[in-house]
Amino acid sequence: MRNCIAPALACLCLAISTTAAADAPGFTIEQILSAPFAAGIVVAADGPDVAWVSNAAGRRNVWLAAAMPGKTEFSSRPLTRYSADDGLDITDLAFVPHHQQLLYARGGDSEFPDKPAPNPAELTAGVEQEVFLVGFQGGAPLKLGAGHAPVASPSGDRVLYLHHGDVFTHQGRPFNGPQSSPGRCRADRGTGE
Repeated sequence: MRNCIAPALACLCLAISTTAAADAPGFTIEQILSAPFAAGIVVAADGPDVAWVSNAAGRRNVWLAAAMPGKTEFSSRPLTRYSADDGLDITDLAFVPHHQQLLYARGGDSEFPDKPAPNPAELTAGVEQEVFLVGFQGGAPLKLGAGHAPVASPSGDRVLYLHHGDVFTHQGRPFNGPQSSPGRCRADRGTGE
């Protein structure tokens, strides 16, 4: 009889805790799957600014945390306003030195950037990985061209990015003026130059 008391007591405690857990408010699967998270966090080389990609319920946007003038606090805000869960990743965040701007790539596959871009939302216009520039004040991002891995020159007056193994460039300031065409940099493969 004594050997049966411990297992019976354990079963009773388990039954009570299971019933209490079922009555307590908990998380739904939808809440768990749509919880926002940050990725691709980068820090500006010439200042205390921090940028990241926020994924909230599948809506990916670029956020910026900037130091408040004269204070040790930061204020954060979204720089882009993508409102659809279209499955298009935002990657390759990069600050433009000496300018209040960020570069990023949207769409495509970050692991295989020169392969055909996945289209999980089955967008009829298709999907291409593209490089964008957005100012710290927000506004509509400026599309620089198809590509990935954008990087700005140390002076911030030139942007380079890759597309299918070629290097493309945008030169001159401001980038947010009239739409300019990207120039392809000359690349002699295999010559070591």
